[in-house]
Amino acid sequence: MIIKVLLESHCKSCAATYDAVLQAVAELGEPIEVHAIHDVKQILSYRVWHMPSLVIDEVVVSVGKYLTVKQVKELIELAKK
Repeated sequence: MIIKVLLESHCKSCAATYDAVLQAVAELGEPIEVHAIHDVKQILSYRVWHMPSLVIDEVVVSVGKYLTVKQVKELIELAKK
């Protein structure tokens, strides 16, 4: 599984969501890659306009919301199905 966190440079919610993703992945203990994406062209390729956004295995699962560790874990579990 690959998770991409689409981020803006000076966004506190973006940084907090990225940290929540890292913590959720560590707690799950599964082989999940996490990538922080800052490149505007890459971000726009997902057709999202609000940050932070979360992409799991190339599917946009969250746009413009701060996510908690619990919410990230729920999204990961849903993506497995």
